[in-house]
Amino acid sequence: MSQAFTRPSVVATLLAAMLLLVIGWEIHYFLTDDAYIAFRYILNRRQGYGYTWNAPPFLPVEGYTSFMWVVLLDAIWSMLDIGPERASCALSLIFSCGSLLLGSALVFHSLPSHARSREFSAYLPVYALCLVSNRTFLMWTSSGLETALFNFLVLVWFASLVLHGTYRRRWILMASLAAALLYLTRPDGLLFAAATIGAVALHWLADPPASRASKVQRLGQTLSLLALPAHLAFRYTTYGELLPNTYYAKYSQPWPESGLHYLTSFVLEYGLWLIPLPALVVLGWLAYRSRTDGDPGLQRVLGRLSAIAGETAPRRQAAVLLWAVPFATLLAHLAYYTILIGGDHFEYRVYSHLAPLLPLALIWSLSRLRVRVLPAISMVGAFALAAAVFPWTQWMLARDRLSREETHELHIPLAPFFPEPLKSYAALLDEHRSWLVDHYVGLRHQEHKVFCEMMLTHYAPSLREHAALLPAMKNPVLVARSVGVAGWTLPEFHVIDTAGLNDYVVARLPTPEGGVRLMAHERLAPPQYWLGFDPTLIFLERVEIRPRPHPLTDARIRELEARYRAALPEPRRDP
Repeated sequence: MSQAFTRPSVVATLLAAMLLLVIGWEIHYFLTDDAYIAFRYILNRRQGYGYTWNAPPFLPVEGYTSFMWVVLLDAIWSMLDIGPERASCALSLIFSCGSLLLGSALVFHSLPSHARSREFSAYLPVYALCLVSNRTFLMWTSSGLETALFNFLVLVWFASLVLHGTYRRRWILMASLAAALLYLTRPDGLLFAAATIGAVALHWLADPPASRASKVQRLGQTLSLLALPAHLAFRYTTYGELLPNTYYAKYSQPWPESGLHYLTSFVLEYGLWLIPLPALVVLGWLAYRSRTDGDPGLQRVLGRLSAIAGETAPRRQAAVLLWAVPFATLLAHLAYYTILIGGDHFEYRVYSHLAPLLPLALIWSLSRLRVRVLPAISMVGAFALAAAVFPWTQWMLARDRLSREETHELHIPLAPFFPEPLKSYAALLDEHRSWLVDHYVGLRHQEHKVFCEMMLTHYAPSLREHAALLPAMKNPVLVARSVGVAGWTLPEFHVIDTAGLNDYVVARLPTPEGGVRLMAHERLAPPQYWLGFDPTLIFLERVEIRPRPHPLTDARIRELEARYRAALPEPRRDP
């Protein structure tokens, strides 16, 4: 592979792709208000309070859900003196470049061994085009969130498992490490950790260790998975919970209706049904045919998968199941967010790791179907075009909307800008997008970008000006619903998060009955709750100063927290 990647044409393609990626990063560059939540946790750790939202005497709460991202940004700030608001987007770009390079390596391995040297240079440009023109991929090259890191680790994990036959001695180590880091990066990484344990067990059945030393070696390669119980122990001893506080704040019950709108919108907007899905269906049919008609191409694939399986049927079955683990895990992850969670508040964020994998699946399918190179790269190029038309049209229509009034609940119907038959297709997409926006699901990049910029340029100075008017006092309290930039702007204030992401009590309050269900915005602290903390600043509709008649002592805060927690409804007190 190293020789293939040192060819001048390949080097030039990768350099050009990374240049386009940097341009896309700059075009889509933005920070979210939620990113500043993690930044505040880092700031509190640097001030000696640990990773907590409010300083003592408030009890610690875990509202960041991205432990490794927080630790990584914290380390960069400590060692290089680069704040997280600058380091986060630079790191996201680096991890996105890593995804581009690793995806390109997987393209190389997806081609038949006898044709790699000849076909790789032809497939690589169209694969890179698919990636650097994909708006979802470009969108998450910044944001301040951990998304690009998570997506890169998913690709590392996937590569480790699908190439287990090529790298027999190292794949367990790489898959275990990637799975552990995925879990530490985001809670849904637990699924990949569980799948890794299953994959190692299947490998053990398919190719039993020959000696005690080899058993010890394999087990030693999975030691990184001990990070899971270690982190759970840290979470429980620090926060008193086995799940992050955001789980309670965001999730109340399964929401498949929302998830199906979210998934359908994603499929329609990126034209995913046009090329890759039919190709995979045909590939599945050929896999079935290979069992009955002896198709030689597919027999080679299945034969390589079961080469380590020996002569017994259980070993052969374990080998085939091992091959299926990464694909089943990705489907389970998609089903979890689609059926159970209902999508995500951000535009296709929880599907963004599929951006490098979908064109890879198409290339792998075409190569196994023995489609000639020129028609094959034409099909991949057509896929890139189909995946660009609607997302880029939407971006061009939204990019000049720069005020909160123009971008709040942003939905720009696309149908009026297309002729038939694309008009009818766009109208169907518009219908799903309209439903999503009404429920705060999949809100567009431009809305989050403008909102955070408004918070930084307008409300942050206003908060500082109002705070400067207050007399010096102990335990100043700010009440806010959008708490990221607000909490970062006034680190000396205790912040009551009325949406509950960073508040133990609000996160566990029952959701209101009736009305329109809103993604990640269902819970709202009643005034009688936050008024108990005698807030000195209130930032809900506008910034207000509120006189404090009596001092708010540490003992009073401890008493209030204990009372409010004890009064919580019993079903929501424990995971």
